[in-house]
Amino acid sequence: LFINSLYLLLCRLQIEESSKPVRLSQQLEKAVTTNYKPVANHQYNIEYEKRKKEDGKRARADKQQVLDMLFSAFEKHQYYNIKDLVDITKQPV
Repeated sequence: LFINSLYLLLCRLQIEESSKPVRLSQQLEKAVTTNYKPVANHQYNIEYEKRKKEDGKRARADKQQVLDMLFSAFEKHQYYNIKDLVDITKQPV
């Protein structure tokens, strides 16, 4: 009888625990003021645009100069992606 009542109590506690709502709503006293205001142009975008303008259009360098840059790059690594070569030589694709 004692074990049976303990078991029933345990079952009741489990049912009560499982029936509690997972999410609870709470009322706020004052408005939340930590919101972020929207920014038209972020700082990193401005810096990127400035850098891009400073570099300007990529002008073709002397053929021998470009070949020297490519050979020195291939001395370091055997394989390169075309984008990496463009970045290294600072030449148009």
